[in-house]
Amino acid sequence: MSVRQMSGIVALTVVSVLLYSTLVRSWMRNWGASEDVVKTKLAGESAAVTPQYQSRRAITINAPADVVWRWLMQIGQGRGGFYSYDWLENLFGLDIHSADRIVPEFQNLELGDFVAAEPNHVAGWRVTEIDPPRSLVLTVSIEQPASTDAPPLDPNAFSGVWIFQLNTIDKSSCRLIADFSADFESGPLPAALPALLLEPVHFIMERKMLIGLKERAERSFSANAAG
Repeated sequence: MSVRQMSGIVALTVVSVLLYSTLVRSWMRNWGASEDVVKTKLAGESAAVTPQYQSRRAITINAPADVVWRWLMQIGQGRGGFYSYDWLENLFGLDIHSADRIVPEFQNLELGDFVAAEPNHVAGWRVTEIDPPRSLVLTVSIEQPASTDAPPLDPNAFSGVWIFQLNTIDKSSCRLIADFSADFESGPLPAALPALLLEPVHFIMERKMLIGLKERAERSFSANAAG
């Protein structure tokens, strides 16, 4: 390989990194969210803490907040799923099946409840704040395996908060905001790697989740209105 070719590859790499860090990352992290939304303080958000990774995304839903809330209430493995790419999650054995209807028995989510992310119900979230039909705050929770043969997990290896907030626009529409922040056990420099790996995956899955919530809420609202 010639010096000119090598220089071209280096230049292309530098430009790609700069474009990703200045444009693509910002777009992914704040998909659908205006600058005002990004700066707004949400329920459950700590202004005193700067997480190693944070995203805030938003979507307009043509259905009232209380309709969207019913779909939000049933998220979780073994419940209504996450309205994202089930097939992709199930490649990793998560056994996710997103509901296409409101399931009454999944509407009783309360403070302190555990929302599982996988079938062993070891990894998931605890409901740490809930204000129907406006905000739901989930905090990452690592439960100890039920089997005594399984090695204990470090609950401090990863921490995170997932916030959902519904802002009413009018009687038939609202804005759904999803904010996720995370910290890793390692220091700032090593933590850059898991944060970088998390970023595109989280964007793909959460964007689809917001679209899935929008589609389901709008469809059920239209059907009820027509009925």
